[in-house]
Amino acid sequence: MGSPERLPTGLASMLESPLNTPVFSVASLWELVIKRALGRPNFNVEPAVLRRALLDGGWQELTIEAHQALAVANLPPLHRVPIDRLLLAQASADGLLLITADPQLAAYPGPVRRMDTRK
Repeated sequence: MGSPERLPTGLASMLESPLNTPVFSVASLWELVIKRALGRPNFNVEPAVLRRALLDGGWQELTIEAHQALAVANLPPLHRVPIDRLLLAQASADGLLLITADPQLAAYPGPVRRMDTRK
């Protein structure tokens, strides 16, 4: 949100296209809260401020629903991070495309696309 210049080539135009509605998951906010509490240095964004900025920027908030949590059981064990697996299950269950820089997460079949953050 605060560093659009760090976005992968093509992602900014995807986010700005009137044909697409950017979505953020509550799971990502939850992960941010956890990592901030653990003192992780790369997680210094205030989650409530980020949420407000995303909503004000036209993003839709994706809550965590039971059908999405249950969809995690359908994923092969390619990735061990629970929140990342939930993000993919949410995308699969709700017909969304998950954009990630994580090559391990991008190895899943389904609605996931890897876009490297390095330019």
